[in-house]
Amino acid sequence: MWLLDQIDPGAATCNLFHTVDISGPLAPALLARSLDEVVRRHQTLRTTFAAPGGAPEPVVAPAARRPLPLVDLAGLPEPSWGPEVARLSTEERRRPFDLAAEPLFRVALVRLSAGRHAGLLTAHPIVFDGGSSLVLWREVAALYEAFAAGRPSPLPELPLQYADHALWQRLHLAGDTLAGEVDPWRRELAPPLPVLRLPADFDRASAHGFLAGEVYRVLPAPLAAALRELGGRCGATLSSTLLAAWAAVLGRTGGEEDLLVGTPVESRRPEAEGLIGPFRNTLVLRARPRLDRGYGPLVDEVREAAAAVAAHQDLPLERLLTALGLPRDPRRAPPFQVMFLLRSQPAPRLSFAGLRIAVSPPDPAADLAGEVFELGLIAEERSDPRGDGDGGGGIGLRLAYDALLFTEVTAARLLDHLAAFLAAALAAPERPLAELPLLSTSERRQLLAWSDGGEAGEAGEEGQTGEDGQAGAQPPLAHHAFLAQAARTPGAPAVVGEGAEGAEGREVSYGELARLARGLARRLVAQGIGPESRVAIALERSPRMVAAVFAVLTAGGAYVPLDPASPVERLAVILRDIGGDTGRDTGQDVGRGAVAAALLTGGGHAAAREAAKLAGLHVIDLDEIWPALEAEPAPADEPASGPTLGVDREGLAYVIYTSGSTGAP
Repeated sequence: MWLLDQIDPGAATCNLFHTVDISGPLAPALLARSLDEVVRRHQTLRTTFAAPGGAPEPVVAPAARRPLPLVDLAGLPEPSWGPEVARLSTEERRRPFDLAAEPLFRVALVRLSAGRHAGLLTAHPIVFDGGSSLVLWREVAALYEAFAAGRPSPLPELPLQYADHALWQRLHLAGDTLAGEVDPWRRELAPPLPVLRLPADFDRASAHGFLAGEVYRVLPAPLAAALRELGGRCGATLSSTLLAAWAAVLGRTGGEEDLLVGTPVESRRPEAEGLIGPFRNTLVLRARPRLDRGYGPLVDEVREAAAAVAAHQDLPLERLLTALGLPRDPRRAPPFQVMFLLRSQPAPRLSFAGLRIAVSPPDPAADLAGEVFELGLIAEERSDPRGDGDGGGGIGLRLAYDALLFTEVTAARLLDHLAAFLAAALAAPERPLAELPLLSTSERRQLLAWSDGGEAGEAGEEGQTGEDGQAGAQPPLAHHAFLAQAARTPGAPAVVGEGAEGAEGREVSYGELARLARGLARRLVAQGIGPESRVAIALERSPRMVAAVFAVLTAGGAYVPLDPASPVERLAVILRDIGGDTGRDTGQDVGRGAVAAALLTGGGHAAAREAAKLAGLHVIDLDEIWPALEAEPAPADEPASGPTLGVDREGLAYVIYTSGSTGAP
């Protein structure tokens, strides 16, 4: 936490915040006195962190009275209370801490009326966590009630402080004990570690820091009941069944079958139950949502993995990363980018001295241990007071997301996909994950409308008409939709290069990919490629291959994907087939392109080049022209649809060759 603060000083990203609704005749002076006594009892609430030698050292200030700031809104009409408290809460949550110079815990009070107040609590996760909130308000209740009755504090002195727990942990986790805790993780987190690259709305390279966003959904009671029933049959907790579903949706969304999820746990020993401090630790769970197996087997695997990591939860994440030699990148939360938590502790609700207080649920930062993450799912069981399945009993799902990467619409869609996945998976737990739907009903309707030539919205083709004669009724051509997306979000990541021809792990934005595709399309047109031309693409999976596909479409041609690792003989058969009716070879007018077939490949694919030679096809060497493409800006006068016009929507887009039942492609 200290290191993150040094790298991004003044940021309030990880501030822990909650509000407290206080009903009854509150005496602010008694509340201030009660809070002062809690601060006196717990040294963590008086601790700051100086770094005279470049390393943090805790400094405990002496106990002293602190003023309790009071904002009086009693003069405002009641309808204004909610918005004004929300505004004050936002300001308080975003006010940063100075770890070296000021208390890292603060409370402010808002008076709404004589019998109604709101408390605003903010703390830094280096001294506080979600479980500390329960300790704090229980002690405040006991102290306030005693002080209101003229009695002294009824609370015994604490037998130990958080510093004692930290010292015990440091001495305990050494030598053979430390090795025994690290070794299981060493096997589970052996490199290379998987990296989940979720499709983001904004460019990761330009996203510095973290901006919290949040969306909320509720799994209905029948679906929640089916989830609990499956867990009972599998011997799995609700946490494991939900985590398995979350991993499956993330894997499908990010195209991964191996991923890491961070999950916070309370690591308090029994003797530390009454202490305030940063006891929450983060475990790393590895899930493998393979597409060829079902949700039930995945639940079994997650259940076993959760039990294994829970046996070693006393090892702090920082110590683990250090012991494994894993780097700690402050811009990400290695080794995971996503988190999950089933909240088991309800927010405190207490009655004392004529007062009733209701503490709001912790904000996502408190629940997720102040980690830096891209997505964090927090689940919470809801009560069913009537017991009829209609009065609650569902599962609340709160998705915290980094708003520097994702929009609220994208985050909400992920929760909808999770609900759709669960509905299908619970009905058929053994059905392969690849066959389970993710789209919501509304998304399916939208896609069906597009496929039927229905309303296409802003992506529709200008000037096109449907069967009913209405303009804009048909969906866009594939390359036009891509270019339109690039124009809307040029900085958003479009593809990540992992192949031999792309820099490993380098993200290519929509704007860059569109510029490369249009530049290559201009060269294809110049070399005779046009409508109905067939262009074989023999490239490894990479940004170049994606650019090549869109370039062929933009030039008006049809692409023919080839596996460059195939034998020369197979490649030659395919290339002869696509070039067998070319106008160049037969004199027939098969299209408007001067060249009816060609091969687009790289310099390293000798088999494809030899096959093209045997088939008599023109070869376009991408290695030769790629450096110029990367340096070439798009012409200012080029149409938004690319360098060609008049592409027929009924024209050929691609040709796929299968193995063939006779053995020939």
